[in-house]
Amino acid sequence: MYETQVRHAVALAREAKAAGDGPFGALILDDSGRVLAEGRNRVQSEGLSTRHAEICAIESAELALGRAGLAGCTLVASAEPCPMCAGAIHWAGLSRVVFGASIARIQAELPDGGRQIPLSAREVLAGRAVEVIGPLLEEEALQAML
Repeated sequence: MYETQVRHAVALAREAKAAGDGPFGALILDDSGRVLAEGRNRVQSEGLSTRHAEICAIESAELALGRAGLAGCTLVASAEPCPMCAGAIHWAGLSRVVFGASIARIQAELPDGGRQIPLSAREVLAGRAVEVIGPLLEEEALQAML
């Protein structure tokens, strides 16, 4: 159901990697499935440790809507959101998260474990009103990171 959008996020991850940033991409969909905003990792290019793809996408969507909060929206990411990004997902009020590669696989496959904190988005968002879907197209998403 979300394969096309995960591939879109993976393409953003490839763009980030080509720019010298971490290989992560994300987009925000409104409740009809329309893309509201895109984000890619910009940690190295902007020199700010919080410029993860998910946070960039959330900020862009909120700016486009002219308000804080994304109730009813879906975040689609090339990889499972880290704990920081999962927290931002909660605070933004997103209804759903869909991701490609899992934190567990990233840790197993990437050098230095992709610097991932071994805590899944499901764990961070447990008890919150956020549906978590994934991994989807995990092999394809991982290839963009290698």
